[in-house]
Amino acid sequence: MYYQYKNQTKVDESVVAEFQEKINALSEHTGNIAVYSVGDTYYFENNKSWSKVYGYAWDGSNKNAEWPGVKLSKAGESNGHDVYVIKFSSAGQYHKLIFTDGSSQTVDIELYNYKGNCFKLDGTTDGKYNVSNYSVDFSGETPENPENPPVVVTGHDYALLYYISGEHDWTDTSTLFTPDSNGKYTYTFQSKGSQNLSFSLYDKTDKKYLSMEASASIVYSDGQTSDYTLTKQSSRGKSVTIKELTENSVVNLVYDSAKNSVSVTCGKVSEQKPLTNTSSISAENIKLGDKVTAICSATGGEGEYLYQVVYKQTSQTKWTTAQSYKANTTVSFKPANATTYNVCIKVKDGTGTEIKNFFKVTVTDDSLKNNSSIDKNTIILTQSVKITGSAQGGAGNYLYGVYYKKTSDTKWTTKQDFKSNNTVSIKPAHATTYAICIKVKDSDNTIVKKYFKVTVTKLTNTSQISSDSITLGSTVKVSCSGAGGAESYQYGVYYKKTSDTKWTTKQDFSTNTTVNVKPSKATSYEICVKVKDGMGTIAKKYFTVTVK
Repeated sequence: MYYQYKNQTKVDESVVAEFQEKINALSEHTGNIAVYSVGDTYYFENNKSWSKVYGYAWDGSNKNAEWPGVKLSKAGESNGHDVYVIKFSSAGQYHKLIFTDGSSQTVDIELYNYKGNCFKLDGTTDGKYNVSNYSVDFSGETPENPENPPVVVTGHDYALLYYISGEHDWTDTSTLFTPDSNGKYTYTFQSKGSQNLSFSLYDKTDKKYLSMEASASIVYSDGQTSDYTLTKQSSRGKSVTIKELTENSVVNLVYDSAKNSVSVTCGKVSEQKPLTNTSSISAENIKLGDKVTAICSATGGEGEYLYQVVYKQTSQTKWTTAQSYKANTTVSFKPANATTYNVCIKVKDGTGTEIKNFFKVTVTDDSLKNNSSIDKNTIILTQSVKITGSAQGGAGNYLYGVYYKKTSDTKWTTKQDFKSNNTVSIKPAHATTYAICIKVKDSDNTIVKKYFKVTVTKLTNTSQISSDSITLGSTVKVSCSGAGGAESYQYGVYYKKTSDTKWTTKQDFSTNTTVNVKPSKATSYEICVKVKDGMGTIAKKYFTVTVK
């Protein structure tokens, strides 16, 4: 922290700042806090299935790469998840670390606060993932890329130094490569005739040459690709030569700053195709209760594809999300109703370009249904109710069972056990309310019931007389009426002295409902009113009249 120079004591401000940063971090906690040594290798358990993992490490102004850091390679597996590795040049080179997929990220991980060498995601704070820590040992395994993470160079100007006799010399540095965001630089050369092309690169930012340690050459052939490792040199060094170019020959050069290599491809590079959504669905017609699967796929575009699947009933406006944007390509969902659904599969590439595909799915209900019916809900005693068994869906080969009871009873009477006959008549024995149960059974022995109520009435004579006591010379008015029988009532009116046996017909059966009877003697008389309904059923009612 202090050093002596010319008998003066000086404070090393960078060391003070480092210790102050650690003291501030420790002051946020209570209890005994251990500070651990910082190593050169750390791991990330990808327990959220990120499609790619970067590691961004720093200590003050010193950092391993521009954000989002270096892309990590897989080292092995832990807890059923892929584990990625980040290596530093030396232990303690960086004290802070962030893992990210480019959009989601962890909190700042202060490495000296953690004993273990592996981190995994564990909850969030202010939109950033917290981490839990443990130790793993991959010393016996070889990562996919065991080297220290390469340094990706961005923001530099790289010039193509090339020589063509009589056309272009080595001193011209105006031909620049086109950079991308991943540290790669590209240039496409097209020849004007029969010639040879010799080249190397020049970093105009660092003012260094990128050349071969030994000369190399290839003969031009469409489709041929060769890679060359370059070294930084203070002078131009050795070059790569492509021989026997002809008119309009194309050479594509890609310099990878992370690998410090140049890729040479002879012939035109195929143009980037536009993003195309090639997704499909497993079926356009399904049964209620079955699932439909969205099979997501795409071609063209740039970068990684992400897929979203939404669906809705055609008659509705609100969409339901089966999957938000993810790399997962198979998504299944189960429609809840027998109707037509719209399905939309969206694909988005690395540039954010989005293409939608729409589908229709018809959902039908093929479950067993009991469509049986009865011909009447109200009948007259002595009439029958006709049952017609009917069904659809299910496994076919329907059998019908018919059962009935008074609603006041608990025990059912079997009219027909399961048979293929679908027409049955029931003639109730009492004027009351009956329950009828019709069962349908298919060849899978699935049974569906359907219930009905039938009201049974009987003919009732509701006729009345005007008085049961009159004086001689007066008349008795008979008002004829009936209920509960078949329509089209007819009425008969008869009377006699109580002491006689023979009846006198005042009105034989007629639709006339009003009849006057005038007794001829001062004595007791009987009047009989008969009601006949449309089925010929007759109900009688008697009255006694005293004549004074």
